[in-house]
Amino acid sequence: MDLEYFLNDRKSFEQKGLKMPDYDIYKMRKDTKENPQWIHFGAGNLFRGYIASLADDLLNKKEINTGIIAASCHHSNNFKSVFKDNDNLTIKAILNEDGHIDYRLIASVADNVNVENAYNFNRLKEIFKKESLKFVTFTITEKGYEVFDSQGSVKKKIIDQIEKEFPQDTMLSIASLLYERYKLDLNISVISFDNFSHNGIKLKKSIKEMAKLLVDKKGYDKEFLDYLDDGEKITFPNTTIDKITPEASMDIKKDLIKKEIIVDNKNEDKNKQIFVNTEKKEYLVIEDNFTNGKIPLDKVGVFFVDKSTVDKFEKMKVCTCLNPIHTALAIFGKLLDKDSISECMEDYDLNKLTKKLGFNEGMKTVSDPEIVDPKEFLKEVLEKRLPNPFIPDTPSRIATDTSQKLKIRFGETIKSYIEDEKLDLNELEIIPLVIAGWLRYLMGVDDFGMKMEISSDPLLEEIKDKLEKVKFKGDFNEHDIKNVLKMKNIFGLDLTEHEDFCKKIIDEFRFMNEKEENVRKLLKEKVEDE
Repeated sequence: MDLEYFLNDRKSFEQKGLKMPDYDIYKMRKDTKENPQWIHFGAGNLFRGYIASLADDLLNKKEINTGIIAASCHHSNNFKSVFKDNDNLTIKAILNEDGHIDYRLIASVADNVNVENAYNFNRLKEIFKKESLKFVTFTITEKGYEVFDSQGSVKKKIIDQIEKEFPQDTMLSIASLLYERYKLDLNISVISFDNFSHNGIKLKKSIKEMAKLLVDKKGYDKEFLDYLDDGEKITFPNTTIDKITPEASMDIKKDLIKKEIIVDNKNEDKNKQIFVNTEKKEYLVIEDNFTNGKIPLDKVGVFFVDKSTVDKFEKMKVCTCLNPIHTALAIFGKLLDKDSISECMEDYDLNKLTKKLGFNEGMKTVSDPEIVDPKEFLKEVLEKRLPNPFIPDTPSRIATDTSQKLKIRFGETIKSYIEDEKLDLNELEIIPLVIAGWLRYLMGVDDFGMKMEISSDPLLEEIKDKLEKVKFKGDFNEHDIKNVLKMKNIFGLDLTEHEDFCKKIIDEFRFMNEKEENVRKLLKEKVEDE
């Protein structure tokens, strides 16, 4: 469907419940082409369901007159189908707690560039040469910033891209694109909206590593490295984002067809969906550190704050009030064969688990960002957001890349308990249970003895090798478990150095792994009130 499809019958669509943009979309696209201000890489559901709608809000308020250019640095059929086949439009479905769905047409994506050939890469170069460009932003998941392999060397697949006419690695591509800006002595702010700790710092580090390669292998100016460190020319603000955007629900598609907002195309591939479904609540906190002017996102609910406040909000969310709870529900939800996160929250034992994890253990080390109250934030998460049955989020999706998440979601709290003289690491009950549950989950068998799919994870094969001799209902050598628990790249510290804590994890894993229904049995015991 294209823009004319919606504009030709605007009044009819609004009567059907689709909120339409209140700006001249064609003029916005023209202005963006001439003077682009914002380009975004990794334009998936989070971008379409939140970031793009922020720009749409600003356009509606007449705060800006240009939109966003969506880009992908590697050939992607999914990217092509989402943007090219839908004329850069998205229908945002806001899933309210009472079951009501608010639909709005998001038209702020002015253009898209999928790097599938040299011509498109040169298009990106021309965009990066524009003095008007203020923001380069990303939602590429934490994996997208990884440049080193497990031995600490730059990944071979990146090295192989160095001599390519148009590299297919995002960090390598961005480094070469920023070089175009360096040569023109232009300012820019480069911003990660991905959901991990100190994302701006990691983004800068990854780009600098790529820049070093380009200096060494392709003869780029050494001064380019100084440019990347020049806080007056280029900045990498830290951010924290909070918005649940699960995979597309076919129920939403059916409703849109029933309302005659979209046409039923029975042969349409799922990846070509014009819509994205998301919760209503959203938070974005950005370090107020920009070098080429800023897009006024604070006019539409975004917080521009100092670095310390970003850190506190991020730690509150990622280490205490949301992300650890999500991971715990994902692990035990998979083991107990739950279909959705809301179904997990309906389970008495899992509901109790979340409260003990958040209020009893996490809140003792929580950081208060002051822009929101941690206890109220946690209460909102546990009582409104996660129980929302209309959010089609699944344990399988949340369980993706768990090895990359444990260090921040649990490791930081563990460290706090170790470092704070007023706290006792061995008083923790739920966090070691979750880690033991993750090990049990890696057996690939649920609590009913049925084979269970393990979600994708970049360290899965390495961990499986260490646990090769550990089987469901089989005896095992504790050494095999300790080989995983000592992995600092997973937990942020060597858990085997804390003997009692480590023993608790192993004992709980052993019990859950002995036979069917022991996961439930131990879970009940741990969440039971004393």
